[in-house]
Amino acid sequence: MRILILFSIWLIGNPLFAMENPPIFDSYRAEQGLSMNIVNDIVTDDRGFLWIATQAGLLRYDGKNFKVYKVDQNKGPTEKHIKKLFFGKKKQLWLLTKSDGLNLYKPKSDSFTSFNESNSPLSNTEIIDIYQDDDSNLWLATQNNGLIHYSPNENKIMNHFLPSSKDKGIISNKLTLLLADQLDRIWIVIVDPEIETVS
Repeated sequence: MRILILFSIWLIGNPLFAMENPPIFDSYRAEQGLSMNIVNDIVTDDRGFLWIATQAGLLRYDGKNFKVYKVDQNKGPTEKHIKKLFFGKKKQLWLLTKSDGLNLYKPKSDSFTSFNESNSPLSNTEIIDIYQDDDSNLWLATQNNGLIHYSPNENKIMNHFLPSSKDKGIISNKLTLLLADQLDRIWIVIVDPEIETVS
């Protein structure tokens, strides 16, 4: 079992001062407000909130207090097990759930919109990683269903990349990681392991 403890580091003054004095670590566990001690992912948004994904729900930390978003609340995510978070250039917070697709956070209503098998063309396949491009479309790496290029605005799959005999097809449908670089290339890590790019 992997336990991750969140730390905040406060370095006061200039770098020389910081080197002379050890940093101060603040530790946060369930006793301090986390829904559990196992954390899957963390991101910050443009308002300065820290978002924390756990197997027992989503949390938002404002520097003083934790707010827990639970499934049993009408405005909460569709599933408590949140695997990954993504906050990109479009200033949207996306959640990858364990088995219920995607959730998009709506700041104005402090609620979530779901994209899953029941209301979208996304199948009930496990999504491993996510990236949002300049057109607000999502690139979804799946555990065993290749790479999906999905438009949440139109609610349709733009492209679905699976292994192909063609020279430029992906070589495996088992993906583990996506990363976009400054040249608008998306790097894909597959289980085999190999690395590929999508231009």
